[in-house]
Amino acid sequence: MCQKVHEKQKAKPPPLGYRSIRSFQLRKLGSAL
Repeated sequence: MCQKVHEKQKAKPPPLGYRSIRSFQLRKLGSAL
């Protein structure tokens, strides 16, 4: 599951933007848990 998520992130990086960065950080924390 983790590998798939990483692949998705690599293939589709988050667009530049405060909201996007914030959501990306939250996603990173969620995957880390």
